[in-house]
Amino acid sequence: MEGAAQPVTIDRCVSTDTITAHLGLLHRFDELTLEIKAGVAYLRQSVVPDEADARRLSADGKAELRERAEMLEWTYYCRAELRYIKWLQLLKRYGPGADSSSVIVPPLDVALFWHAHMLNPLRYYEDTYWLFENDVNHIELPLLEMHSIPGPGYDPPQDHKQIWENYTNFQEPFSLSKHDVTKPIVFPCPRCNMDIQHEPLEYVTFRMRKGRLECPTCARSFSCDTVSVLQFLGDLGKFYEDPTKLLKGSALSVVSSAIDVAEGRKQLEMLFKKDCPGTQKPDKRIHATVSEMLRYSRVDPRPDWDTLLRKHFRERLNIALRLSGRVVHPSFPTRLVKAYRNIPFKEVSLDLIAAVVRQRGFTAKMVSGAVDWSNQNVLAKATTRYHKFLMLIGKYPGEMLVPTLDLDLAWHTHQLHPHRYQSYGIQNAGRIINHDDSIEMSSLSTGYDITSSRWKSVFNEDYSQDLPDIKGKKSTGFSHSMRLPLKSIFSGSKSKPDGHDHRNNKQSTSLGACTFYDTNGGIRKLRDQGELGRYSQTGAKCTVCGTSVLLSCAGVGGNWEQEGKSGKSALAGGLSNGACAAADSKVSGFLFCGSKGGKGYEDPNEQMEMEFLLGLSGLDAEPFFVDGYSRRLWQG
Repeated sequence: MEGAAQPVTIDRCVSTDTITAHLGLLHRFDELTLEIKAGVAYLRQSVVPDEADARRLSADGKAELRERAEMLEWTYYCRAELRYIKWLQLLKRYGPGADSSSVIVPPLDVALFWHAHMLNPLRYYEDTYWLFENDVNHIELPLLEMHSIPGPGYDPPQDHKQIWENYTNFQEPFSLSKHDVTKPIVFPCPRCNMDIQHEPLEYVTFRMRKGRLECPTCARSFSCDTVSVLQFLGDLGKFYEDPTKLLKGSALSVVSSAIDVAEGRKQLEMLFKKDCPGTQKPDKRIHATVSEMLRYSRVDPRPDWDTLLRKHFRERLNIALRLSGRVVHPSFPTRLVKAYRNIPFKEVSLDLIAAVVRQRGFTAKMVSGAVDWSNQNVLAKATTRYHKFLMLIGKYPGEMLVPTLDLDLAWHTHQLHPHRYQSYGIQNAGRIINHDDSIEMSSLSTGYDITSSRWKSVFNEDYSQDLPDIKGKKSTGFSHSMRLPLKSIFSGSKSKPDGHDHRNNKQSTSLGACTFYDTNGGIRKLRDQGELGRYSQTGAKCTVCGTSVLLSCAGVGGNWEQEGKSGKSALAGGLSNGACAAADSKVSGFLFCGSKGGKGYEDPNEQMEMEFLLGLSGLDAEPFFVDGYSRRLWQG
């Protein structure tokens, strides 16, 4: 019989007790997801007609009703996101040095967003630094306190509930019910700052689908794009007047990811200021460009990122920087854009709903019953293995090391103690160890092989030696969480079934059996990979898992042809000058690709945006957007 493993405690916070408490929280999250779906089933009755009426609807009418019903689920997440923003303001009242035991336990929907925010450690680190007004946050997610709440439900002490309800002026109950979701959502106008009540589905369309909200006070409409542009330009104006007021996305060191305000200020001054330390003379071109950018937010009733990047960054600022000889760090402009673009809250620099969605797969794995976490030997081995994993990270800082399921659970538990996690990384690895849950499968597979090799050479044992049994068999797999396309969020897509893979490799034998539909609405059975490009004008999506597979006429794994142009697709032959688009499991969405200065974009504005990011920033990356609805995202 195998002897009992001796557990260890890492960094005074990762232990069998905290891992067990974390598992308990994941079970509560899973129950919350089921409750949300049950609530949606109840609310659907109010938006979907009875069967007799439904039969008389046109195809478009039926599709509209289905979409409206599916969007009800996202009213929960949109409202929970707003409640989390209020929670951050409540934390600010406690102060950054508050002991976590003195902080009330959060509402469960708020905890869901807090958990996802913490699992993006660099974004959480900087966001809370600004939240606490240039101070480091010591507050942790109260795992043990939440785990001690008895019963299958979630019923904290009454005084905790009362503090939350008093803080929100009794506008937000401690626990959301299906009836609360149907109430109006309050969101302020970015122009006149008046709080406006909006119907829930109108707000969901604004937050997730490029919809616009109307302000009855100033008679202006605004989108999520508009709100985030105004926030960016507002913060830029403050920095221009006072260089101590930095922008979001600028405070972390590009080397260690620790707070480095001096470096951030230097990069901002290099990018935007007329007078910049280290330059010989003031640059009037940069001053004029920034002045015009700030004026843009005042004179245009609907400022947007497309125009800002194309006209003001690419056409003016890029040229001014090149003529001035100033050198900006390659990743810095992209970090600024990502910290603002289509994020409608000044308190965060992360799409919180997308972060929550990405964690659903991890939660499902942990609570599925595939691993017997009640076995204390399994948890004990997880602590010892995680300690070894951290040693490897310190020893091989430039390599992507991939955790197994047990290590990922311990790693996530560590990140729920943010200050300890940040300090541990800086002291032992020379940097804050980032956590990326959106890496493509092929990279994870390669990283797993590297990790196995390093583990064997350092510890003289197989990486899989002490893995927990999964369904009675020894696991040699690894933990991963794929980025979901936004379309699949709305359609409630399921995880990919076994063998269902859209990557261009020899294992993708099931690709030809998938049914795809192009985004113009046609549904077709595609026989092979090379046929994809010839059948879709704008894109293709798998009807099984919702993954976007193609944009434009790029064949996945073969040549592409469009209007007499030809070239190799990105997955087959690297970046092409024709700027074709192809599938990439790293983003599970539409991927624009092409070399700097490439031709063949259907939309010249997209070309200009890409040239700006690749030209000004020198990025070795491709801009992409997900499934046509997006908020464009930038990969760097």
